[in-house]
Amino acid sequence: MNHNLTAPPPRSGRPPPPERASAPRSWEEMYGLSASPFEGDSAFITFPSHRQAFERVVRHLLRGDGALLLLGEPGIGKSILLRAATEAAIQAGLPPGCIIRISDGRQTQAVYPSDARWVAVVDNADPRHLGELRSSIEAACAVIAINAEDAVAEQPPMGQLPMGQPTVNQPGLTWLRLPPLSQSEMEAYIERRLWTAGGTVRRLITPDALTLVLQQARGVPGTANRLMEAVLTAGFIRGDPMIAR
Repeated sequence: MNHNLTAPPPRSGRPPPPERASAPRSWEEMYGLSASPFEGDSAFITFPSHRQAFERVVRHLLRGDGALLLLGEPGIGKSILLRAATEAAIQAGLPPGCIIRISDGRQTQAVYPSDARWVAVVDNADPRHLGELRSSIEAACAVIAINAEDAVAEQPPMGQLPMGQPTVNQPGLTWLRLPPLSQSEMEAYIERRLWTAGGTVRRLITPDALTLVLQQARGVPGTANRLMEAVLTAGFIRGDPMIAR
């Protein structure tokens, strides 16, 4: 029997080097978020600043006559409010078959019931074509959303448009302005958007940085979405574990 076996090489006292963790590929991964929380529309939140407008639109859909013009700057939440108010009106007894939805000039649902009263919900209306739009839905109770910056020139200045005041040159058309959210409401909005993706304000952004975002957003949720996307992207590029001012 051959006893001249080759001895195994001596073991080194050092453990093998640890595997290097791969770098995060996106700010969602870096900040532990399951998705991008600031993309797309969120569910409607009945903040106090928008509750009166929401209730007014629901009442108009259920019992109103003529056209109610929902006015607000881009990103303020007109489309989300319109969808939520329509669903609330349906739950309160408005037959879904009495609703005609029009968005960006395109009719997405066309049902003409035999009942004399039907409802038109118009989103992103072009103010230059309000006359044509009203003539096509004059038999309906209508709610029409329009961007404040696109409003027709003959309307009174924005500061002279309290809720429900009819315009001078548009008889039968009532204006309803959707105001900006308060700073505390905006903070709650950002917190909720982050929460839907598994994040929190306290973990991801310092108070000073959050205050700056709130100031620049000026109460407009759509602007806050863009700002938060920008600061999270910048933090990812710099490798910041937390967003700071």
